[in-house]
Amino acid sequence: MPKVVVVYFWKIEKKSLPFALFSMARDRRRLRKSPGVHFAKMLGTGTGENFTPSDADLSRWGALIVIDEARLDSLDSNAVFQIWNAQDDS
Repeated sequence: MPKVVVVYFWKIEKKSLPFALFSMARDRRRLRKSPGVHFAKMLGTGTGENFTPSDADLSRWGALIVIDEARLDSLDSNAVFQIWNAQDDS
């Protein structure tokens, strides 16, 4: 079965930072248990100048997923993405 790589990015408000930090640990496992998902990684972002904590952009977060192509449509209704989309400030 063909697989596809999908990347999501969200921008959150500062008040949602505790949600983001907690979700980074919780959601990777939840995504990996989703039907058709072969790989899932939650992502933080930075300015790209350094690879240090001081470079982190605490308002930008993301997820990288490898999923069976036939299951691609199910991602938008996945509870993880619905929760992150509700937090999205962009």
